[in-house]
Amino acid sequence: SASLDGGFQGLLTLRQLDTGQALPPLPARHQPPRPPKAAWLAGEPAILATALAELIGGAIALRLLFNLPLLGGVAVTGVGTFAVLALTRGNADRHERVIAVLLSVVAASFVFLLFKANPAWTDVAHGMTQTGHALRDPQGFLIALGILGATLMPHNLYLHSGSLAQRARVLPADARDLAMRVARNDTVVSLGVAMLINSAIMIVAAASLSGSGIIVSSLDDAHAVIGQTFGIGAAIVFAVALYAAGQSSTITGVLAGRMLSQGFQINSGWS
Repeated sequence: SASLDGGFQGLLTLRQLDTGQALPPLPARHQPPRPPKAAWLAGEPAILATALAELIGGAIALRLLFNLPLLGGVAVTGVGTFAVLALTRGNADRHERVIAVLLSVVAASFVFLLFKANPAWTDVAHGMTQTGHALRDPQGFLIALGILGATLMPHNLYLHSGSLAQRARVLPADARDLAMRVARNDTVVSLGVAMLINSAIMIVAAASLSGSGIIVSSLDDAHAVIGQTFGIGAAIVFAVALYAAGQSSTITGVLAGRMLSQGFQINSGWS
């Protein structure tokens, strides 16, 4: 999920706490006009493409859960996104609480699936020691890139820096040292949690999808195999996790796009 990249976002934390400025306005303030415009024009389509993928993921989850048509699922996920934005009304703390709940659902779901998978932990440990060999294999390398791309999503740097800058502006000077220590700890914890969730996803996938005799080429196939291997309850949990991941990432994508657009346009004199 795009929402699991909080640790990477935290790398900008000290700069935002120090200056009280978000990332999007800085290029327009400190560079010639063309590079900031290029960054803005590249960033918006990237955010749109990512949000679209997450929107479709949420729609597929609703189809798996309720047999909704894909377009109906897209509509429900979109309405859910804008409902959250309307109810939280630009309050960063409220946004973060909603996203934290959705990510907790993802984490709890895959902990449950990991329990159902009951893998041979000696094989898991042996597989971890073969990381270098796996990365030398083209397919293994592509899987690693996919995990990296799903964890570290650059457009959320804009969102994280913007919400952090809002807090930094009202932060007393004598509280900044404590805030920096908290931010560093948050980075370590976020990266650790992201690593554990990704590890659980990979272990569940290996335990359920390999040896099933079914070629898994879609989320529908993965859902069917999980249901066949672990039971219908596990398949439902998988679909719920998929929806929570898609919904949370769609919310952060919209917020990041708005932050990016406002920051570049306002500080470039385009609006």
